[in-house]
Amino acid sequence: MRAFALGLIALLVFLPAILILFAPGKALGIRIRWSLAAFFTPILAFGLIQFMPALANNAPQAMQFGRLIGLILAGSGLILPWLFFAAFLNRSRRTS
Repeated sequence: MRAFALGLIALLVFLPAILILFAPGKALGIRIRWSLAAFFTPILAFGLIQFMPALANNAPQAMQFGRLIGLILAGSGLILPWLFFAAFLNRSRRTS
């Protein structure tokens, strides 16, 4: 079960970063910046949760709002790389 969870997290985090990095038709510097942003977004979100005890639900006097923000950050940490991927793909397309 632990291997499945780690594989799923790796798929949700690494795959968009790799897809951005190897996307054709864009400059390498831009692809590297977007790929690093997509890769480090979950690390920053989970790091922020671990840094603040109220967000991680480790503080006995934590407010309900702090716990809610922690849950939102935890969920967005796995979704934000895919949002970066979608924004990267549609960044240069113009609708007329």
